[in-house]
Amino acid sequence: MVPLLLPEHEIIVFDNGSTDGTAAAVAQHFPGIDLITQSTGIPYMAARNRLLKVARGEFAVSLDDDAEIVTPGFVANILDHFKEYPQCGVLTFSIFWGEQLPSAIQPNHEPPRRVSSFVGCGHAWRMTAWRSIREYPEWFEFYGEEDFASLDLLKRNWSVHYLPRVLVHHRVNMAKRKADEAQRLWRYSRQLRGGIFVLLLFYPLRVLPVRLAYAFWTQVRLRLIKERDWGVVRRLMWVVKEILRNIPQILRMRAPLNGSQWREWNELPPAVIYWVPGVNGTGHDAAPTEICN
Repeated sequence: MVPLLLPEHEIIVFDNGSTDGTAAAVAQHFPGIDLITQSTGIPYMAARNRLLKVARGEFAVSLDDDAEIVTPGFVANILDHFKEYPQCGVLTFSIFWGEQLPSAIQPNHEPPRRVSSFVGCGHAWRMTAWRSIREYPEWFEFYGEEDFASLDLLKRNWSVHYLPRVLVHHRVNMAKRKADEAQRLWRYSRQLRGGIFVLLLFYPLRVLPVRLAYAFWTQVRLRLIKERDWGVVRRLMWVVKEILRNIPQILRMRAPLNGSQWREWNELPPAVIYWVPGVNGTGHDAAPTEICN
């Protein structure tokens, strides 16, 4: 987490129960960094909430431990965009997923645009926007928090913008991640759970039954009928159990979009999850070019 205070700034590192000497190394080699240590790990979203609550800057860049911004002068790019678009609450960036960044990578010259959501491993907050919405719901545990925050922002007339010229290197071995069957199913079930939680919290009642049915039917059609992935059955049952277990939380926090908000949400292009050099910046659904407003 790097709250941006010019000409000074602060860097905050949250050591979430690591056992590899990270906290001691940071304290020894970077004494100017604010270090928060947690001896026993806490849920991912709880850590994010804690970092954002202690950040003192007007703006904050949030990075995972396996991500770094590689664009020179990125601070000025971020501040200039926030200044130009005062209703922008969050900036999301081009994110390259892979252990090695291509050596001859070219800048992304796509224009900035408004999108529906952002990517957690690298983004920037306008802190007044963060403080105007509800904290990340820690009962989500993992996945779904970006859409939750984006919808809460929309309800309060903030927007999420994609700033392609700022590049984040997310150092992750995608082949290894996909090959690990246990991790794949673990991530799959939590992604689906987070998505369903978001539907139940924000989607208008008139569309909710159809959207829920479609969400589950899509999983059955793709994972079971097409891919014959029978391991998904147990995960789907787990998701249903998790939904039932969290009904009190859902009812307490439900805040459905009104008619105009629902139309606005459905007109927004999706978040750009993966940046692929030479593929117009997206490795997700192709998003129409929409200049920020």
